[in-house]
Amino acid sequence: MVQWYRKLYALIISFFSESKFVELEVKNAVLLHTEIGEDTIRNRHTQQFKEGLCIYRKDVYTSFIYVGLMVLLVISLGLFKGNLSLEYRFDIAKLSGFIGTFLASWATVIELGSGMKTRGGTSLVEVIRPMLFKCLFLPGVFLMLTGAVV
Repeated sequence: MVQWYRKLYALIISFFSESKFVELEVKNAVLLHTEIGEDTIRNRHTQQFKEGLCIYRKDVYTSFIYVGLMVLLVISLGLFKGNLSLEYRFDIAKLSGFIGTFLASWATVIELGSGMKTRGGTSLVEVIRPMLFKCLFLPGVFLMLTGAVV
């Protein structure tokens, strides 16, 4: 079982350093499959690890675009109907609810779009996916509830 702080580290580097993430993935695979040597795993599976990371990143980015398009559609509809104006009025409750809804929706779309199963849930990409969901969804719910109460 990977500790939460290691999952968080893997989550962060998954977006910024492919080589470090692949190295972590190799170490994770070595720990899980002790009968296979590190060199064997590195030689046979490095390309699979890179492809898994690419699919994961694509899922995250495309789900951001999907939810972003929904936001633009809702804003356009609000402007068209006259319920939303372009004048600047800062309302912390509405802003909090809006951002919270965006984050929770984004996390949900990422999770619903995750059809990738590589090694029975043991790959590092599969391990950090729930961490990403929690990192987006829980603050999103908090902000939505804050917007409703404040």
